Amino acid sequence: VPAETLGVVGDPTVTDEPLVIPRSAVLFTGTRSVVYVQVPDVDRPTYEGRSVVLGPRAGDFYIVREGLSRGESVVVNGAFRIDSAMQIAAKPSMMTPGGGGGGNPHAGHGGIAGDSMPDMPLRVPVPDSFVFAIKPVYAAYLDAQEALAADDLGGFVQAATDIKTALGFVEEAGLVGEPLAEWRRAAARLR
Repeated sequence: VPAETLGVVGDPTVTDEPLVIPRSAVLFTGTRSVVYVQVPDVDRPTYEGRSVVLGPRAGDFYIVREGLSRGESVVVNGAFRIDSAMQIAAKPSMMTPGGGGGGNPHAGHGGIAGDSMPDMPLRVPVPDSFVFAIKPVYAAYLDAQEALAADDLGGFVQAATDIKTALGFVEEAGLVGEPLAEWRRAAARLR
């Protein structure tokens, strides 16, 4: 997209047009801006997260100062979904650029430091039927995130309705103790 069509005027002695990307491509962490870039020359679609330095916003676009090159393809719709999948797979993502087990999601929020946390299991055994039934909840939740990121109120309202519907189909049979209590707390927050 020529920057001039967006109202961006630069130094007339500089002949390079600025690189711009759609604002929907950018995920903000609070300290970094991240985009997902398609990895070229692989058999199946593959993406990697990349920190970028943004310039000013120009309409529905951002000027990219550093981190991308001309010709690279960025994810415009679905970046939250890719990022969530990367986090689940313990690969580098928006919140865990080094990858790994996700780290301490409350790091930097005060309280116990991440490296002083006792070793805690990342998984607890739950019935396969529960795992299967909760997948539509995750899908609707990710749809809600994407709608919020795109400032799509109608899409968010639909996703919120889908979350409530999906919650109604989750079977608690087989969940006991702390996993059951944790699920009920999470489900109550989602409702």
